[in-house]
Amino acid sequence: MSFSVVDGIATINLDSVGTLALALVLLLIGNYLRNHVAFLERFCIPAPVAGGFTFSFIHCVLYMTGVLCFEFDTAFQSPAMIAFFTCVGLATSLKGIKRGGKSFVIYYILCCVLIVAQSVLSIVLSTVTGIEPIYGFLAGSTTMVGGHGNGGSFGQTITDLGYSAGLTVGMACATFGLVSGSLLGGPFADHLIKKFKLDPSKADTSFDEPADDPSEIAVEDKSNMNLMKHVACIAVIMTIGGFLVGKLSTLIKGVTLPAYVGGMFLGVIVRNVNDKTKHLKLHQSTIDGMQDTFLAVFLSIAMMSLKLWQLIDLAIPLLIILFAQVAFVLLFARFICFPLLGKNYDTAVMLGGLIGHGLGATPNAIANITSVTDKYGPSKKAMFIVPIIAAALLDLFLLPSIVVTFNVALNMMGLG
Repeated sequence: MSFSVVDGIATINLDSVGTLALALVLLLIGNYLRNHVAFLERFCIPAPVAGGFTFSFIHCVLYMTGVLCFEFDTAFQSPAMIAFFTCVGLATSLKGIKRGGKSFVIYYILCCVLIVAQSVLSIVLSTVTGIEPIYGFLAGSTTMVGGHGNGGSFGQTITDLGYSAGLTVGMACATFGLVSGSLLGGPFADHLIKKFKLDPSKADTSFDEPADDPSEIAVEDKSNMNLMKHVACIAVIMTIGGFLVGKLSTLIKGVTLPAYVGGMFLGVIVRNVNDKTKHLKLHQSTIDGMQDTFLAVFLSIAMMSLKLWQLIDLAIPLLIILFAQVAFVLLFARFICFPLLGKNYDTAVMLGGLIGHGLGATPNAIANITSVTDKYGPSKKAMFIVPIIAAALLDLFLLPSIVVTFNVALNMMGLG
């Protein structure tokens, strides 16, 4: 940790360990707030969001008044995210696809429709509000579904084209979506459950995995080797998965795969091969616990490091587009997705996830799902379908869609 003065503002620079320490403290604070503030519990606001967003808001006030600023080294954020998705892969049994095949396909199609609609909405509203289509493009699925990665990548490309605000707008739109998806997903699912009196006890149990052998868990826990084996397994899968993704991205020109894709898909392979061979003694309860931990760490760091003042600099037309995107996603989930997926508890939980990754990112979707299921009960169906589609399969449709929309925006401005 160090102190400096940047642009006349006292700045606290936290190294990676300091950033992680603050994130963990905020996670504990968020958990405390959730247990003691009725609003947070009632609307299923995740603990990392409660603690991290509270800090981001305070940080924004301090920065805007010129009192204090924080700079973070988020080195642990990416490994936590990759480890989380590796756990998702290890927890994914492909046997479930046959049992939930129809819902899986419908959910994927609905997500693709959402991407197209967001792109069209952003371009149409850019012409209505008078903002350059190239900026409107950044307020569509590029950042709503694509998140900070695509927002930063295409924002920089737009900046290089001579539009100086490109990168700032891209990151600000992604931040807006991240906050919106985190704050609205849980309450939306909670509303559906209460309004339609959805019964958590009727959740689809076909996705449940056989319980671990209690005697095996007891033996492993006594020597602490149960946890160590799982940590080692996850670390190895992350390493090999990252290597494979890097090589694949090199071979496929013009395509960059997210770092977590390798760990997640390799985790799926290891899990399902091991289901046949039984070489590794993997315990679902241990994987679930590690998955929740890695998600909480990632999301806490992500939320606390948000620079909310970037939203203040957005022009009114851009804010109109962003609020329209939020309204559209909520209406789409309520009146299109809810009836098509089936008006039941699993669907309500899945839609909490849809809002999370439809406006923000996959970890937000999982955090929304976890927040709802912590209150009402598990939904193995939602936890299976949402992560594997949102984290990887959806990119197969998203990236080409973004490129097409980008070129449409360029042609509208005579730059194509």
